[in-house]
Amino acid sequence: MAATKPAKRTKKKALPSDQELAKEAARALAGFNAGGKPVKLTLNGKLTVLVPESALKAMSKACATDADDEMTTQEAADFLNVSRPYLIRLLDEGKIPFRLVGAHRRVRKADVFTYDAEVTAKREKILEELAVEGQLMGLWK
Repeated sequence: MAATKPAKRTKKKALPSDQELAKEAARALAGFNAGGKPVKLTLNGKLTVLVPESALKAMSKACATDADDEMTTQEAADFLNVSRPYLIRLLDEGKIPFRLVGAHRRVRKADVFTYDAEVTAKREKILEELAVEGQLMGLWK
């Protein structure tokens, strides 16, 4: 009996963390060309920041879109009709990109849909090859 080789560990294709996203947003905001009047934002009841109105609108639109475009691991597992532990393994193997929100993984819907389409295409191709092979062997008449 041949010994099986251990699976290669692939580097995770993780999306940026919240802290990385916040730093990137701060850099972008610093270079934002002020348009309109500044809006005063109070964070946690302590820190007050002046933000250009046009920048605030752009950030609001981006935040709403990001939240709508993401799924929890359970939602993604349900969509793919797999168990959550299996989905976590796919994420850890880098087959579907994700980002961490604290200790929780979030996946983009587009990435889940793409993975599903790829797996379905592979499955259909293999099924077609098996059907052709079966016909050549005379298994079906």
